[in-house]
Amino acid sequence: MVLRFFRRIALTSIPVLTLALHACDGSGSDGTTATATDAGRELLESGTSDIGRNRSEGASDAGPYADAADADLGSPAVHFIGRFETTPDAGLKVGFPHAQIIARFMGPEVSATFADERAYTDYGSTRWEVLVDGVSRTVLSINRAQTSYTLAQRLGPGPHSVELVKLTEASIGISQFMGFEFPGGELLPPPPAATRHIEFLGDSASNGYGVDGVAPCAASGATANARRAYPALVAADLGADHHNLGASSKGLFWNYFRPDLEVYSVLYPRILPFTAGTWDFTHYSPDVVWMTLGGNDYSRPNEGDPAPPFAAFEAKYDELVTIIRTRRPDAHIICAVAPSLTDEYPAGYDAYTSVKTATTNVVAAHAGAGDDKIYAFEFTRSVPAVDLTACDGHPNAAKHRKMADEAIVFIKGKTGWL
Repeated sequence: MVLRFFRRIALTSIPVLTLALHACDGSGSDGTTATATDAGRELLESGTSDIGRNRSEGASDAGPYADAADADLGSPAVHFIGRFETTPDAGLKVGFPHAQIIARFMGPEVSATFADERAYTDYGSTRWEVLVDGVSRTVLSINRAQTSYTLAQRLGPGPHSVELVKLTEASIGISQFMGFEFPGGELLPPPPAATRHIEFLGDSASNGYGVDGVAPCAASGATANARRAYPALVAADLGADHHNLGASSKGLFWNYFRPDLEVYSVLYPRILPFTAGTWDFTHYSPDVVWMTLGGNDYSRPNEGDPAPPFAAFEAKYDELVTIIRTRRPDAHIICAVAPSLTDEYPAGYDAYTSVKTATTNVVAAHAGAGDDKIYAFEFTRSVPAVDLTACDGHPNAAKHRKMADEAIVFIKGKTGWL
């Protein structure tokens, strides 16, 4: 089966970071309703404009982006889970899928203000799912122009919670969040943060590409859904938060779109996948890093294209694992072989054997050098007619569930989590 991936796509996902949005609690000091623009402006004027920007290596001052363990849960604040960047005018930008914005509040109503920008090709709107009091209310299709969206009205006595989840990846759009508004109400201290953290590195098979569609269908914001992808299912079942750094079309040695030279090791340190700003790794300390890559290296974009040189592919695999271990010295690192790889397609590539061999070799080399928290893992092979019926031959929701169940068992076995 031909597996197609986004061309010119990239992407990726902070523990729960906490930020006080004092101007977004529905009323200013003069009793008037604060606007979302006011909120974004206050973020910048309060000295947080450098948060998430190009920090120097080794910087440790997280400012209001405190690690979950350091968050002051007694103060009104908004939680951000994912890689967010402050912007020169207002608000916070985010690209990677399954970024979350979470708040608790008193009051009958809540709204949020967003803008959005297209990356390359127009694949449709960026989508954010809205959950109020833990119940999914709607899915927002975000306009490119700045727009205020009413999330809930006529709510009963509080307190209430609101959660926004980015369903689509950066190739669909980069969102700019300007703030919440709570007319007639106020922002409360955030809910308790998760104590377990997982970081997922992957491509389109990890970010929910096409999972809301049934083949034949192609890439679009309407069919992408990171909440139904296996990383979200794993994290939810383990009581963890997570960063999904899934980047469609990206590989280790080369990408599906061969002229694109920004392979995964280039994207991993970034805040936004298409921008060179460096992520401050002190903002998030995952207990587990799960990596599933290699499928795009061994895909064939055009008839007659060669397979990657195995030695070079293995060297790039080792390079990324070394980067991860340097950034995540205490994490369990799990290197997984994607379930859709086969030796039959593309003909002559030996895709499954090549990726599995490279994975085994790299893990063995690191373990042999004394790393006792690195492991190889292999998902159960996909049955295309059963498992790969989402858009462009990607995993469907049932396959993502199966992958999650397998990953959960493995993670529990290595971490001791119950």
